[in-house]
Amino acid sequence: DEVATIVGDCGSYQSKFGFSGEDFPKHVFTSSVGFSPESCEAGNREGTRKRKTSLGKWHAGDQNLSIPREHSILKTPFTKGCIEDWFALEKVWEHAFRSLKAESDEWPVLCSISSSSSAKHCKSYAEMMFESFRSPMMYVEKAGTLAAYTSGRSNALVCELNHSGVYVTPVVQGYVLNRSMKRGNEGGQWMCQETIRLLKENKAAVSLKSEEQRKCHPTFVKHWTEEIARDILLTYTNLTLSNEAIEESERASKYELPDRTTIDIVPEIKQLAKQAFFSFPQPTNEPGTLARLCKESIHSCDIDARKELAANVVITGGLSCFNGLPERFAKEVADNLPPSYKFNLYCPSKLTRRFAAWIGGSILTSLSTFQPLWLSKTEYEELGVERAVERMVT
Repeated sequence: DEVATIVGDCGSYQSKFGFSGEDFPKHVFTSSVGFSPESCEAGNREGTRKRKTSLGKWHAGDQNLSIPREHSILKTPFTKGCIEDWFALEKVWEHAFRSLKAESDEWPVLCSISSSSSAKHCKSYAEMMFESFRSPMMYVEKAGTLAAYTSGRSNALVCELNHSGVYVTPVVQGYVLNRSMKRGNEGGQWMCQETIRLLKENKAAVSLKSEEQRKCHPTFVKHWTEEIARDILLTYTNLTLSNEAIEESERASKYELPDRTTIDIVPEIKQLAKQAFFSFPQPTNEPGTLARLCKESIHSCDIDARKELAANVVITGGLSCFNGLPERFAKEVADNLPPSYKFNLYCPSKLTRRFAAWIGGSILTSLSTFQPLWLSKTEYEELGVERAVERMVT
């Protein structure tokens, strides 16, 4: 029988949580967490021997992170798209359980992880869920596989355009082909940093709304500044191939900052997504990042799978929501594949693209065929983490 499940997709920019069988996640919030450290003397007086990172108060969720706290530090669980700070990730999940009004020891959980994650990440996730949260059952699945399920395909070439970069992931019979996965480093984070750099070069630095924000720890200032840069990119990036859109991308525009000052948005900022993903006519006529990665990924797969992958390309991720990107992506990838390949792009609504991995997890945990795959806490304790997770992500 179907088991009621919590589905969690923690991405390098945002985390999404909700219940299996639902169309979209109930809660979406920033993956970073704030930490206000306590004094070392207080810890010594109490005779505590906790980890250094655990001494203090943690803040998670967009509303909590929007409040300026002078001594608070912003921590992110992710480095280059993979989980590195598991204590920070634990705080993200704690906030998720509170938001869902769910007791962690009563709910099975499906955890989505980056397509580039290793078996080590799978083991660490199992340890966190069973030892810290005492979950009764859990399972880990890669985001690429879940996005393929969202499209109704067990064979697909999944192109994830995310905060940490671009991932082109071949999925065959529901399994990620690790050796054929390709990655590009220019994602949302790179675009935000380049936006801030270009603004400074043009003497149009981003200023925050209040003096309290400007006095906060540099990690928070960087976070709020990148949020403004992200809004600039979403407002002015248009990858449509019309003459009107091309002309607009070559003109400067005005943008009003939270403190009501106005800055000029130079054309170079409007063209960052084009620079990251697509080819320029000059000087080499080489294919852009997306087309090149797709071609390399397909050609590194077994010859029998190549045409089917080309005919089942799935595009997902927050950056896929730029205006005109799917159409430009389809044209450039199709132009760079052999003529004998029948190219087909599955491009659902922007909301579905943004939450593709979470939706795939919701679908997967609702299937009767999935239920025997759950890893139980009893099995984990009897077999140990090494053997218990063997049948999950490798």
